[in-house]
Amino acid sequence: MSNIFGAARKILVILITRGKAAQDFLGARWISYWLHCLPLSWRRSAALWLVSLSPHYFFKIEANRGLNKMEFLDAEFRRNLDSRQAIASGILMKYLRFSDTLLDYGCGPGWLARAVSPYVNQVCACDISEGVIECAKVLNGAPNIQYLVVPASGKLPLRDACVDIVYSFAVIQHVTDEVFDEILGTFYHLLRDGGTALCHIVVDQPTWKSEAESRSDATLHGKLLWHLGLYCFSRSKEDVVKRIIVAGFSKPEVFLIREIANILGDDIEDQHLFVFRKLDGSA
Repeated sequence: MSNIFGAARKILVILITRGKAAQDFLGARWISYWLHCLPLSWRRSAALWLVSLSPHYFFKIEANRGLNKMEFLDAEFRRNLDSRQAIASGILMKYLRFSDTLLDYGCGPGWLARAVSPYVNQVCACDISEGVIECAKVLNGAPNIQYLVVPASGKLPLRDACVDIVYSFAVIQHVTDEVFDEILGTFYHLLRDGGTALCHIVVDQPTWKSEAESRSDATLHGKLLWHLGLYCFSRSKEDVVKRIIVAGFSKPEVFLIREIANILGDDIEDQHLFVFRKLDGSA
């Protein structure tokens, strides 16, 4: 019975905090308004609490059992930051220059944007959730980070060919093929000729459902997950490569993440990184 009440509570929280889009967790209009109304001294605690309401960021794990609420929030904040710093140093640093402008696509509360910001000129970090972006400004702000909300049109308020590097982690598995293609189109328009894209993508995972399998799941549980946007897809490597090339990029290099970086305690180490470029003269 407690499991049923726990699941119902999670669904209610998602419904109250979600915006209009399926993946727009913490996108409800009241969230950013409420955060702005709070005294400055309260905003960090409030932002941590809000982030904990999303299904994506904070988790009860063995290391944080027995902690009180604030200790739990701080511990999960630090775990996320340490994980993103490992991604920055183990994966991204070899591609970065101090003169670069970066696009962090699907930045969430901004841990990775914060981790890379000391090593580049500017980071443009975006997410579809207005509430998550407001939390990112509070929790992970820096003078050279510009946080942006992705509008419903998908077109960011940035000029074409304005970024040197675009990266995206823990995003593509949560979007449909149609949205994935739109994201690749955004990368193409915003990257300079010769610019590099780095995408963490889940491929060929037999225990994960494909988009088609998730769509066709006629069970109550499957329908509820689809309606709430709580889906994660695996794709075939061949399909991802094809989509990247069709979008106008070079054939990607594909790396198993644990073979190129030591990202302990993060499930991405058994997943893949796709690295591809916008070809010179292709704009």
